[in-house]
Amino acid sequence: MKVVLLTGLVLALIHGIVFRLSAQNPGEVDTAHEDYDPSALIDRLDEEALSETLDLGTIKLVTDETGEGALETTIAGGPNGSRLAEAYWELFGPDGFRYEAGFTDDEGRMSVEFLPAATYRLRVSKAGWRTAEVRFAVRPDLMTEVDVVLEEASESAVEGFVRIPAGTYVRGSPEDEPGRFSDEGPQHSVTVSRDFYLAATPVTWAEWNEVRDWALANGYTDLVEGRRGSHGNDRNTPNDPVTMVSWWDAVKWSNARSQMEGRRPVYYTSSGFGAANVLRTGEPELYVDWNANGYRLPTEAEWEYAARAGTETAFYTGAITRTGWSPVDPNLDEAGWFWGNSGERTHPVGQKQPNAWGLYDMHGNVWEWCWDVWDSDWYNRDQASGSDPRGPAAGSFRVFRGGCWSSLAGFCRSATRAGVIPAARYNNMGFRPVMTIRE
Repeated sequence: MKVVLLTGLVLALIHGIVFRLSAQNPGEVDTAHEDYDPSALIDRLDEEALSETLDLGTIKLVTDETGEGALETTIAGGPNGSRLAEAYWELFGPDGFRYEAGFTDDEGRMSVEFLPAATYRLRVSKAGWRTAEVRFAVRPDLMTEVDVVLEEASESAVEGFVRIPAGTYVRGSPEDEPGRFSDEGPQHSVTVSRDFYLAATPVTWAEWNEVRDWALANGYTDLVEGRRGSHGNDRNTPNDPVTMVSWWDAVKWSNARSQMEGRRPVYYTSSGFGAANVLRTGEPELYVDWNANGYRLPTEAEWEYAARAGTETAFYTGAITRTGWSPVDPNLDEAGWFWGNSGERTHPVGQKQPNAWGLYDMHGNVWEWCWDVWDSDWYNRDQASGSDPRGPAAGSFRVFRGGCWSSLAGFCRSATRAGVIPAARYNNMGFRPVMTIRE
């Protein structure tokens, strides 16, 4: 299925250029008249032809006598108008510099003011649709035909992600589980109320830097390079998990990947959730759009639910029988890299046995950041139970889960939880992102 977002003739005028959806011949309009008003081009279309152009929206670019112009949506209605809502657009200048960017509003409208005469590139992205680009020029005496087409992409085929079904489970560990810590109880029922996508593996160093390169060119000023696995030398590969990334690094990278792929970012610096308020740099107060379809960190409840994949044992491969590093716990040996089998380093992702939902490395290799504030007493509070808990409202530490290459076996259990300041970076800590499914 294809949806045409913007299409039509770009007619160069002495005083203006008009983008519109209709391919009607505007030749009857006297463009040479010194008092010519560009809006007359639309006014003089017959009503039937104009009504057909309302289906997908109309974009208009108007220049003035100085050669500067304004790009604005004049119409975004009809049966397909809603498809323009929350589309992410980026306007690039002739030197590749991103002139301006933002999201269309709920009715698909956008605007840019004061465009100097030049050639521009407009990129339009929307989650579930393939990104499209078009080039156009702001200058007199130019005529060209422009089409921007978004092709539908299948949401069910998100490369590298696994769809996790909604459900209810028992969070925490029983009092007799070997290696248990007191903050893992009491056990309580938690419901994950809707399906979500979770990365099948931790983010690799190669994945991290592909997004980071884009981010640094698009307003993200302080994303670190990260480390290639545990040591960053010939003992590690680009397919090892990225390490030496903080909680803050992880949420900003998630926003950057969202924008790079045309998804709506999750993390903002204001409750307005506007394009100007997308978190790109620094460590400000955060506001979260939980309904956005971009990438984010999993909640602690989502992480443990996904790790267990319906199991109730310490590991998704079975019970724990050895809490140290030697002798090696046989069930953990099947599922993950820890101090007993790692050779004192990380390993490329996806080499051990996955769980029933197709997730790798949930036990060991690297600890994984979660969204929640960590509180050792959290499970004793009523708010920890129920539907979609997201942790305490405030606190100094953030949760990390799963154990790592340098952990003893007892630290790699599904129920193990720990916390550290969000600015911390370690060579045994990474993350894997989540995407909310809006249905």
